[in-house]
Amino acid sequence: MRTRRLVSRPYRAAMHFLNRKRVVLPFEPRPLYAEDGLWTYHGHGFIEDERFARAYQRAVQAGGRDYGIRWRVHTMLWAAGHAATLDGAFVECGTGRGFMASAICDYLNWTDRPFYLYDTFLPTVPDDEGSQDGSGTVRPFFYAEGPESVAQNFAEWPGVELVVGKIPDTLLDTRPVAFLHVDLNHAAAEEAAVRHFWRRLIPGAPIIFDDYGFQGYEAQREAADSLGRELDFRVLTLPTGQGLVIH
Repeated sequence: MRTRRLVSRPYRAAMHFLNRKRVVLPFEPRPLYAEDGLWTYHGHGFIEDERFARAYQRAVQAGGRDYGIRWRVHTMLWAAGHAATLDGAFVECGTGRGFMASAICDYLNWTDRPFYLYDTFLPTVPDDEGSQDGSGTVRPFFYAEGPESVAQNFAEWPGVELVVGKIPDTLLDTRPVAFLHVDLNHAAAEEAAVRHFWRRLIPGAPIIFDDYGFQGYEAQREAADSLGRELDFRVLTLPTGQGLVIH
């Protein structure tokens, strides 16, 4: 998907019409970012950055296709870069094929720092009870087909460890934690993960909720907000659809 485009004659005609109606918009065409539900003329030069582009392509390699989520990845890499200055392990709850974690590892030149990837690594969407038995459920392309291929993808980074199974049954007592990414597509599992890791996170550690602001994921947003009231944090809604918390 193209993320930048210039609109000339039709753009100018539309601007003339709207400005006559007192809807003031700029006359000069500008580079437009239009991807993943985000439409903006604000600066997005990061997509031309060589380091970012390499990390994004490594993510595409892991995912098997381009998900078209560059600004979401940009946000993730900013958070991961901040966390890299802190002491502690990285944790991702909900890895799938490894798109986001692969971008992080490539961007930060990952070595042997602990990075725990939690997932069942099963190909079907969890039901209301969190089960992924596969009976009559959708198989999203970004879900893994099994842990073996995901492990192979991360073999070049010795610090990465797959934790296979259902949350909260598999949660480890790893501490301290400097970074937490939550993308489990199930409200109860996400609440359990954040509750488990909250007291293990060090001050300044970022938490990224992948689906916080998206329509259709209201249960996850409500669970995060409820937990925030209990644990005294507030989630910043980002225009990418993600939610951000700094511990």
